[in-house]
Amino acid sequence: MLWLVALIVTTVFHGTFGDAWITCVAGVAVGVFGTVTFVRQRHAARRGARGAQQGLV
Repeated sequence: MLWLVALIVTTVFHGTFGDAWITCVAGVAVGVFGTVTFVRQRHAARRGARGAQQGLV
């Protein structure tokens, strides 16, 4: 969530922060990827899939 706020700030004040928006985009992308992965693994663990990680339920 903070990466998204930082992305908005760096795009609004582009002259001040320069190319920092690239780092913010990468942070948002990694955060979304990690969240999607966690949610999918938790869902698989709840339904009892064999390939799911243990301890997420």
